[in-house]
Amino acid sequence: MKAFVTCGPASEPIDAVRVITNRSSGELGSKLSETLAAADIDVECFRGTSADYPPPAVGKVHPFTTNADLWKLLDAATEPPDFIFHAAALCDFGGSNSGKLESRSEEMVLRLKPLPKVLPKFRERFPNAKIVGWKFEVEDADTARAKAHRQLIECDSDLCVLNGPAISSIFEIFSREGGFIQAVRTKEKLCEFLRDWALKP
Repeated sequence: MKAFVTCGPASEPIDAVRVITNRSSGELGSKLSETLAAADIDVECFRGTSADYPPPAVGKVHPFTTNADLWKLLDAATEPPDFIFHAAALCDFGGSNSGKLESRSEEMVLRLKPLPKVLPKFRERFPNAKIVGWKFEVEDADTARAKAHRQLIECDSDLCVLNGPAISSIFEIFSREGGFIQAVRTKEKLCEFLRDWALKP
């Protein structure tokens, strides 16, 4: 049984020296990788280079920087995974200038463009994998849950893990077929739930 786990933040250049990124330590992905590996699942972890939580003690850890870097690594996989846990905090927008933006300007306007999302690509590339996506939301809980449901449908994924200020400090887990499954309060409990889900016959 093989699992891919993505974790940590991506970063996208805005000029030759500066980047835009997301807040993500990579902690959850490291803990999930180790929890799965302890259950004799062959784990490959794809970890953003800016993650400051220690990398997991698993067989293979692949560093990436941009969204495109991550997809290139995943697309090059020679052995398809049985499970994909896509917990990485990728960038929704990016934009790059070849030079260095003037630091003495009193005001600066950046033009960012939407970046292609990685999660919707998984089903076509790995048609037999079970896919878990994440959704971090800051709006009200009902709006956040509606977005989690939409992600499941649009990305043809199997589970969505919802978290963020919209639902306080808990994780809510949803399936495409049955909707809400369970809420857990810690990263450790979430890792255990996902491990047990992966091991179900």
